[in-house]
Amino acid sequence: MFQKITVVQRKRIELVLIAILIIGVIGYAGAGLVYAGARVATADRTLNSVVSHQNKLNATFADINSQLGALTSNPTFKPQDAVALVDRSVANSEVASKTITEDDASLSTALKGLDDHGWLTFVGRSNLDREATRIGHARKALAAARTIAADKALEGHFWHGLYSGLADLATLNGQSTAGDLAAARSTLGTMKADVDLAAKQAGAPPLPADLNALMIDLQAFVNDFILLGQPWGFRLADVNVPVRWWHGDSDPFVPLDQARRAAALLPDVELTVRPGESHLGDFAAADEVLATLAQVWMDRS
Repeated sequence: MFQKITVVQRKRIELVLIAILIIGVIGYAGAGLVYAGARVATADRTLNSVVSHQNKLNATFADINSQLGALTSNPTFKPQDAVALVDRSVANSEVASKTITEDDASLSTALKGLDDHGWLTFVGRSNLDREATRIGHARKALAAARTIAADKALEGHFWHGLYSGLADLATLNGQSTAGDLAAARSTLGTMKADVDLAAKQAGAPPLPADLNALMIDLQAFVNDFILLGQPWGFRLADVNVPVRWWHGDSDPFVPLDQARRAAALLPDVELTVRPGESHLGDFAAADEVLATLAQVWMDRS
């Protein structure tokens, strides 16, 4: 009788232990799934926040690019308006770089959080691994975005210098036409600084290689302007040889009024105005130029 009771009790104890073990396993699995779910939810919120930030930045850059495209295709294009948009692009690029760094740090923290208490999350490991993969893809995208933002900033500094130089040129033309030489000399100094800044940025990797050669030419052009604005060492009234001058009335660099003022100071000059021609339009009159110069030479021989 006593042996029967002992066996029954032993079986009861075994059943209780098995029940406790089953409850423990279920509790462990349940707690692990809940904890893993909480970690995944936290990581999801971080990912959604990062995506939201990037969408806002992309929308801002798209808006700036759209405005720049509309501006540069406008027949009444004003470089100073482009400068404002380019400066806004640079500012947004700097904000983007800061945001990307902060977002990457948040994703790194979220990724580490997925590995917290690994002993507890064994059951929910597959969900955590999927979330970790998503975070890995997001961090790779951020790395690419960081490079793009840095390139945008470099491009922006170049275009700021170039558009500023073009704005200076427009100001310079107005001052020259008005005969304000003191202001023109000051603007030339500003223009040189702006063009030199653009030239320094022209070799940046995101920009086409051809821009570097273009900026060297533009620097030479500005230096020529500076030389023209300095004393020549003689007066136009002292020129004692015949001058035959062809000038386009659409020249944006040397307005016709300036040509006429200079011609009026020359003792022996004939100014021929070519309608619709620009700064280099005289090349179209090469035959006329050569024939006229030959005749002047013969008359003086």
